[in-house]
Amino acid sequence: MSAQSLVEQAQARQPETLALLQQIVEYESPSSEKAAVDRLIDFLQAEMEVRGGAVERLRQSEFGDLLIGRFPGDAREPLFVMTHVD
Repeated sequence: MSAQSLVEQAQARQPETLALLQQIVEYESPSSEKAAVDRLIDFLQAEMEVRGGAVERLRQSEFGDLLIGRFPGDAREPLFVMTHVD
């Protein structure tokens, strides 16, 4: 895939990407409130599954749960992304 093609695909998805980002940032999820963080985790898990991800949830007792999402792709060039959500 060319760089230009990648840019064009990203531009075409911009409205839906921004709408999703708005939904995510509207979740109140302070680090000290496990239930609030877990509500955001519920949302993110559902979004990853809708997009074809195999999601593993690592339940936590004190802080928000953790997610590991795996998406199908070209095994020759794996991509690792780590985020922080609260």
